[in-house]
Amino acid sequence: MQAAAILWHVSLLVPDNRRALALGLVGIARVGPVIVFSMISGVAADALNRRTVMLVTQSTMTVLAALLALATFHGLTSVWPIYALSAAASAAGSFDLPARQALVPTLVSREHLPNAISLNTIATQTASVVGPALGGLLIAHASGIATEIVDLPEPAGRPGALGIEHLKGRVGKPARR
Repeated sequence: MQAAAILWHVSLLVPDNRRALALGLVGIARVGPVIVFSMISGVAADALNRRTVMLVTQSTMTVLAALLALATFHGLTSVWPIYALSAAASAAGSFDLPARQALVPTLVSREHLPNAISLNTIATQTASVVGPALGGLLIAHASGIATEIVDLPEPAGRPGALGIEHLKGRVGKPARR
């Protein structure tokens, strides 16, 4: 949903003759950090505590989403903060995904691992299709700020879920084989 809201917001802030360039720059702002941090993030997922990496990245993405919603609510008139927040969220996401993928084998037994990986992939793919569709519907029937506010619980909920799993003693320890 956030991606749809960002593109909508950028398209409103720039003149018609610069819209294509401005929207393309959103893509560059989002892919640049992934290219820069892709090798480092994989090493970090292997070398550091995956739960901690995910807690930090999800908390960072929550704060960045809140800052974007706050800036939008206060009448943002320039696109550069959107580019900066998008790039920062993308950088955090580039560390989050490898840690999340590497965490799955520690949560389930070997016999259930293929199903867990499939379920994780299905959830990710479903969110990548349903999220922008819901974002578009919210923009059409409410506003962009509504989309950004409704999207806030999504990254905010993950650190809480990780904390619950940690209290159960499941995160960070290999699953029973």
